[in-house]
Amino acid sequence: MEGIRAGAAAYRLALDFHIAIARSSARIAREICARESIDTVALSGGVFMNRLLLQLLTHELKDAGLAVLVPHSVPVNDGCIAYGQAAIARARLAQTASR
Repeated sequence: MEGIRAGAAAYRLALDFHIAIARSSARIAREICARESIDTVALSGGVFMNRLLLQLLTHELKDAGLAVLVPHSVPVNDGCIAYGQAAIARARLAQTASR
């Protein structure tokens, strides 16, 4: 709000917003990865159709030493999430069948 009151350019406010979202998301991801002892983050969902946010967050995560997975063969939006859900369901069914 201070930027708006100060008359900052809209593009600068938008960029600062994206940077803040990427940094806070990276901080949360780092905390979860540390707590769960994992080093890989998958980025999926419609929000990552925003290329700027995807690039900024990927950069933040890689700088933190985390591997970043981004879908390339399926759409990053809900189609990718549905694909992942189907893959998990298939794996669980396979486990059940092998018992």
